[in-house]
Amino acid sequence: MDGHLMHEMSIAMSIVESSVAAVQDQPELVVAAVYVRVGAMANVVPEALRFAWGPATRGTRLDGARIEIEWVPAVASCAACAREVTLPGVIMKCPSCGGPTPDLVQGRELEITNLEVADEAAHA
Repeated sequence: MDGHLMHEMSIAMSIVESSVAAVQDQPELVVAAVYVRVGAMANVVPEALRFAWGPATRGTRLDGARIEIEWVPAVASCAACAREVTLPGVIMKCPSCGGPTPDLVQGRELEITNLEVADEAAHA
């Protein structure tokens, strides 16, 4: 397994653990999907996370659930332009003036935002 996939596998496993813990007191619920926000600066490759999802969920309550990833662009505050700018990629420079943008407003997110669940009786 290459370095990126190992990293995303550990992230996927952590998401699975947190999601399972969130529904542990409700055994009647089936988790159909897990929604996550991933920031451009979170050091996560969405495609690798999707690839790791299946193996990470195998044998858990999330087996068969899908992962829905919302990509969050990096936005920083540019003091020179006096505004917030969307950064191209992971370069911490203002795309307008080329000045440094050390104040990241968004883009580090790596969070579970929602679980899509259904009652097991409804699936029977």
